[in-house]
Amino acid sequence: MNIFTRKCRNIALAMLTDLKACFYILRINRSKGLFLQLSHSKTGFTLLELLSVIAILGTVLLVVFPKIHFFEDYTLNAEARRVAGLLRYLEESASAKKIYYRVWFYPEKELFKIETSIDGIEFNKSQEPLLRGLSLKKSVEMEDVVISSLGRINEGEAAVVFNPIVGAEPFVIHLKMGQRLLTIGYNPYSGKVKVLKGYV
Repeated sequence: MNIFTRKCRNIALAMLTDLKACFYILRINRSKGLFLQLSHSKTGFTLLELLSVIAILGTVLLVVFPKIHFFEDYTLNAEARRVAGLLRYLEESASAKKIYYRVWFYPEKELFKIETSIDGIEFNKSQEPLLRGLSLKKSVEMEDVVISSLGRINEGEAAVVFNPIVGAEPFVIHLKMGQRLLTIGYNPYSGKVKVLKGYV
């Protein structure tokens, strides 16, 4: 049993003892009707005491919540799906609207910026609210970006252009949280964006 678990158990037992001493019970006397008798309960715990302890333990778990691996996995998966959704939208929108999109990757800042162009030469910041950029959650890192023409980029900036006719060149983004890695891969030949476990 680690120190944190022992401390939580000791805190819960101390709170339970204090609650036991503070609560009074209602008693029913058949001959005199219902009245309050201010006496300590000597048999077990009341429902109110149990609910109070459950509420306190729930609060303690909320503090520990970010450290549990299950929730780290959930956060990383959610961020990977969010990035994949953005890339799918850009690929489909470029084709449907006949617009060029340039996506800037900033691995050190965990940031994506998007610019638009009608002719593919002069790019401006996107005016669409959903395409102003995407910033990863604090605990999720962009490990690197691998672009077929530029290679592996893990610092500075790099960009790919989504063309209305052929899409973008193949690229891969690696997201990391703790020891866990996810790969987001874009394939222009199928137009699909896939999320894979590990560093692929």
